[in-house]
Amino acid sequence: MPEDDQLAFFPLFLKSAEIDWYDWLSAIQKRSTESLLKEFEQYVCPSPMDQVLNTESVFNRITETRSRRESAGLRRGDAEVSAPHTGGGR
Repeated sequence: MPEDDQLAFFPLFLKSAEIDWYDWLSAIQKRSTESLLKEFEQYVCPSPMDQVLNTESVFNRITETRSRRESAGLRRGDAEVSAPHTGGGR
């Protein structure tokens, strides 16, 4: 399929937020399928850092930690106790 046709059909496959994203792209970003697909990949495919900074993910990690503490009978501020230190030394 010719590149002009690919560029013309591309927005027809987008949904909701992607349509808004596409509308805000500049003409330069929509000029070639290569640049358009690069922009689309950056918008749609999260990087590993996006996952780390994802607030929902952070909330889930905090909730899991609290759940583990509660199941161990610990309160906030209590130190989690591990096996006693039996090593030699000073």
